[in-house]
Order: sequence, then C-alpha cells, then structure tokens
Amino acid sequence: MKDDNRTKPGCRLDKSGTRAHRQPKAYQDTRFLESRDARPLRILAEYLEPLHRFQRHNVQDTIVFMGSARLRSEEAARAALAEAERAGQGIEAAQMTLALSIYYEAARELARRVAPDHIRIDALTPADACRR
Repeated sequence: MKDDNRTKPGCRLDKSGTRAHRQPKAYQDTRFLESRDARPLRILAEYLEPLHRFQRHNVQDTIVFMGSARLRSEEAARAALAEAERAGQGIEAAQMTLALSIYYEAARELARRVAPDHIRIDALTPADACRR
C-alpha cells in the first residue's frame, strides 16, 4: 500500500520514510513569539498594530506617551512609602519609587499641555485612546 505522505506535494519525509516534523514559521510559533528572543518583535507589533488601525480610520496626527508599569504617580508613591514605613520593610524600594515619580508627573504635565481641553488625560487608558 502506498504511503499518502509520499504523494502529497511539499510533504517532507525523514530518512526512514515517515513524515518529518516541520518547524512552523517563526510568526506562527507561539512559543518563540512569547520568548525573550522575540521581545523586539512584540515591541514592534505594539507600534505597527495601532499604526495600521490609525491608517484604517484616517487618523493623521498623534502624540504617543510611552510609560512604564513600574512608575507611580507621586500620590501613589507617597502612599506606598508610608505603607512600607508602617510595615518596616521595602522602605528603600518605596523611596526609589517616590524619587522616580517625578518622571511620571512630568509626562502627565506634558500630556496636559499638548492635549485638547476636552480630553481627560488621567482617564485615558490604551483601550480608551483607541476608542476615540
């Protein structure tokens, strides 16, 4: 009886004549895409996907503020420091968070200066921004 794999175009067989494992294309390999090595691709995708959406909706101009999930507002950083001092642990990390909060606050101030008055900057999440 004839092996169906031998007659299919593009089917690869190993030396023993059995169907060989075919490595998926990199863009279809979820394990690779979620790996550390593919991080630059994920970052690029986070730029290209919204760009595609903006072009589809004829959005001409945008200003994008990139942030960090680790930075906190001054108010939140002060609260975290007070909690760390009460608990007696994590004080140094909380102090650093408070020191870095100036960058968070500077980004919010810049956003307030450049955004139209009808946009509430502190209420925008990435999902909110895409709905506008």
